[in-house]
Amino acid sequence: MPKCDGSEDLIIEAGWNMVYDLAGDSCPGGKPYKNLIVHGRLTLKRKDSKTAQDINFRVKHIFVTGELIIGSKASPIPATDNFKITLYGLYADRTVVYDGNIYAGNKVLASIGKVDLFGTGPAAPVQRLLAPSPKGQDFLMIAKGLTDWKVGARIHMGPTGHSGTDSDYAEIKAYDGVTGKLTLKAKLSFYHYGAAASTASKYKAEYGQAMDLR
Repeated sequence: MPKCDGSEDLIIEAGWNMVYDLAGDSCPGGKPYKNLIVHGRLTLKRKDSKTAQDINFRVKHIFVTGELIIGSKASPIPATDNFKITLYGLYADRTVVYDGNIYAGNKVLASIGKVDLFGTGPAAPVQRLLAPSPKGQDFLMIAKGLTDWKVGARIHMGPTGHSGTDSDYAEIKAYDGVTGKLTLKAKLSFYHYGAAASTASKYKAEYGQAMDLR
């Protein structure tokens, strides 16, 4: 691999079929690559099909005219692995011009080819809160027994208020399957409604249906 000084481009030429299977950080101790340009095929995969592996590919821009493949529908990346593509850039960075018609800002994966990303997610990826979660709280109450909600996974909580920006993104610090307590790595920035109430008693007779307010 080229040196990691922030100025290197990685180019997969047309007709090439390249496999990236290096564990850990693609640029240990260095700056991310400048551009990854895929005209052929680039596949991120395990070095050993039987051994769990983490990959973190760090780059500023990705432009795909060929194929970028991580996992497949038949064989998604298992939950035991952590495959990441981390994109870098500053607000004031210059726009990248890939050709006369394609411009890309920073932290962008641009594709006019094929990008297939398949990973194994939780069996129950969407959950409702079982209690209100005020701003500043560092835990949520959700369903019990969710065995595949893992430490380190990131979750999203939609807004309760009128502003669409009142969402929280959080990383799971711990989960107690007996109580359903999901502890977060950081405190919530916004309030999230979680009472088990619906509109049934007030509106079902008038509108013929009820809605869970969560």
